[in-house]
Amino acid sequence: MIKLFFSGHGQIASGMKKSIDILTGDSSKLVVFDAYVNEENVHDALHQFLDQTTSEDIKILISDMVGGSVNQILYPYAAKSNTFLIAGVNLALLLELVAAADREDITKTEIQDFIEQAKMSIQLIEINENEQTDNEFF
Repeated sequence: MIKLFFSGHGQIASGMKKSIDILTGDSSKLVVFDAYVNEENVHDALHQFLDQTTSEDIKILISDMVGGSVNQILYPYAAKSNTFLIAGVNLALLLELVAAADREDITKTEIQDFIEQAKMSIQLIEINENEQTDNEFF
């Protein structure tokens, strides 16, 4: 099985989980931990998550920022068997991962493809001056 753990600074993890609920109706496959909002810590939450997995499970650890303190805590676990660490998540990527969690297996290449697709969803939107815009749209 594929198991997902997402942690980030403040309430980004629980906020994105709520967005997954709105968009899909089910975020139960995503375990989240909001770091630095109370006395609980990422280490304990991660160990609790890992205790609920088996050696055969594929564990995908997700953090909000490359090099951030949460990512640094998750980093050593990326060396473990059947474990991937993704840093710098957006909602598009999280949706792909949650959808994939229904499957039994996922490859590194598939995860890299999800990341590339998610990167393409980040764009600067510019209005062409030649296009007529409808002010009532906003």
